[in-house]
Amino acid sequence: SPSVGGLSDLWDEVAELSVPITNNGTVDGAEVAQLYVSFPDEADQPARILRGFDKVSLAAGAQSSAVFSLRKRDLTYWDVSAQAWRTAAGEYTFYAASSYADIHSQITLTIS
Repeated sequence: SPSVGGLSDLWDEVAELSVPITNNGTVDGAEVAQLYVSFPDEADQPARILRGFDKVSLAAGAQSSAVFSLRKRDLTYWDVSAQAWRTAAGEYTFYAASSYADIHSQITLTIS
């Protein structure tokens, strides 16, 4: 249904991803974990798009998790010719990273 700023269901949560984070050092610290997504080729999107981040504070030697809430909007792209939000069928790859170039893990999800 239409709403101010777009379709309201684009903000519905569709999944949650959790990534373990470990402080292997000897001092307390923090990590800003980032979540990137690669769309199927049909969507004609950049190689990886930032879709979330989570700052995790950790004591020396401690382990915790970064948690990312995925909304429907995170799995869609703007189709210029159709003038509408679209979800492409195919493989989506999610990357947990410290930065765009420093990928730590990935998982692939197929949407049909």
